[in-house]
Amino acid sequence: MSPRSSHPSDVNAPMLQPGDRVAATYEIIRYLQSGGMSEVYEARNVWTQRPVAIKVLPATELPDPEASRRFLREAKLSARLTHPNIVRVLDMGMDADGFLFMVHELVQGESLEARIRRGGKLPVAAVLKLTLPVMQALIVAHAQGIVHRDVKPGNILLAQKAADYIVPQLTDFGLAKPMQAGDELAITTAGKRVGTPRYMSPEQLRAAAELDGRTDVWSMGVTIYEALTARLPFDGQSVAEIVLGILRSTISPPSAHAKRIPPELDAVVMKALSRRRSGRYQTMREMHDALFELAALAQSGTPMSGQRAMAAPMSSHEATSASETRAPQDALGEQEGTGDTTRIVRMFSMTRPLRAGVVATLQAVASSEFDEAFAKALGFRCDVLRYFNYAELVGALAEREVELAWLPPVAYVRARQAGVTRPLVTVERAGRADFCAALLGRKGIVDTWEAMQGRRAVWVDPWSAAGYLVPRWMMRARGQKPDQQFASQGFLGSHHAVLDALRAGTADVGATFCSVDASGAVIECPWSDLDPITLIAVSDPIPGDTICAAGDLSEELVRVLVASLGKCTATHPLLRALGATSLAPLDPSRYGAFEIALKAEANETRRAVRE
Repeated sequence: MSPRSSHPSDVNAPMLQPGDRVAATYEIIRYLQSGGMSEVYEARNVWTQRPVAIKVLPATELPDPEASRRFLREAKLSARLTHPNIVRVLDMGMDADGFLFMVHELVQGESLEARIRRGGKLPVAAVLKLTLPVMQALIVAHAQGIVHRDVKPGNILLAQKAADYIVPQLTDFGLAKPMQAGDELAITTAGKRVGTPRYMSPEQLRAAAELDGRTDVWSMGVTIYEALTARLPFDGQSVAEIVLGILRSTISPPSAHAKRIPPELDAVVMKALSRRRSGRYQTMREMHDALFELAALAQSGTPMSGQRAMAAPMSSHEATSASETRAPQDALGEQEGTGDTTRIVRMFSMTRPLRAGVVATLQAVASSEFDEAFAKALGFRCDVLRYFNYAELVGALAEREVELAWLPPVAYVRARQAGVTRPLVTVERAGRADFCAALLGRKGIVDTWEAMQGRRAVWVDPWSAAGYLVPRWMMRARGQKPDQQFASQGFLGSHHAVLDALRAGTADVGATFCSVDASGAVIECPWSDLDPITLIAVSDPIPGDTICAAGDLSEELVRVLVASLGKCTATHPLLRALGATSLAPLDPSRYGAFEIALKAEANETRRAVRE
């Protein structure tokens, strides 16, 4: 790891480089941005392969005691707040090179500020969908005596949890301050103005000694105003002009700058922007509830002031947030199920349909017909969310963003080892050729097991059974050590990329999938006899994909789901799309070899880190 000071020719160069490790646990992938005195990087946990964001306070900033204390305070305050609409702090510490670091969950997506700059004013329904969950997060923070003091669109991240599912998350508690006087974490002295001027309340601009949740009410009012109109209620060319505008200028209602904003919404925003604290909503809960009533009317289509103020009813995704504290109406009211299924699902007081997560890599899964087929298989309404990879989908199970997930064998075992899932059914393909892993070499270069020594290997990704885990397990079974015998290894992200590397000669060893007949002979594979590829070995059959449930789903609901899915015949649309013959109760023992293989991989990683 090279500190910035070792690059005198470029003082603005990032302190860390791709491949560097922080505290021997987090491998840097790329530099993301700078903020204040800190730098932010994308990284991955070398043990779990979980992608994370790391905020680093360089050692050069440590002599500034306030910078260090503020960094530590952000970590401590954020760690106290557990809410799905707050970016979580996962870890913190000091690296051996002397710099402080803080590990956050990695948020894939843009900020609300970037969304406004990119697309201008947002529809009313979208503004409510994105701000109500953030207000719920602030309610939790205020209940713990923490005022954020820097609520603004730039600190609201629109986390792309799935291809069609966005969760707003509040971040950057670096300026947050406990409201109780004398709290050990309260380090900002009275009389010192902190925050972003355009979003600061009048009392915050005056550097009042006592700030409470009403300053966040003001900032949320400015944020909603900007999202609705793509402009601020007061602005200026300099800080002095901005401050003067906030303290004295006339505020026009949002409807003066954007059409179709109802008077009721104008009234909520304008009350939040009262210069007198006593004239505002006295708590974030009061403001939230006022907006929540408007959202309920919007979803039901109830006219306000003689017109349908909120033009488009919100979808089931829009009507609920990740926090799921309440919903405007019972989203299960339209479910198709009857009898015991309906009774049991209702018994759990769900405020929305069940959510099922899939990774949209197969064309069948990516199609809209898959959603209908999945709901038909369950027997009641279910929203299908599409994730970009299995690491995100397993994380969604852990965070309870979804109750169900379609997982291949490695992802299922990883989720089971993490304690975030329980088995439902496995995909059976009776009468079909067995699905296996094929360990391959470049013809004439690696034609035998022994010829692999010192060669270049490429794999699909750590979540691939046929393209990574199983072939490496096959090597270990022969006494070989994959992480020691190859000159280099890497992940290419797809089976096609692995095969292309073998064809081009940029790799000597790789792995992919194939099908074998009863005698073990390969009968279907993605390479041909014309390719410069040698088949070194074929694995035992790999168990099928699974449909799993979140680990805390009740026994009774699990029984209902297993029974419903087990009734699907080979002609069911869901099974036809996936080439399956049935969905059978999942036998966890069939995946025992994968658990052993994953443990071997973890041990190998630990050994590599120690060395």
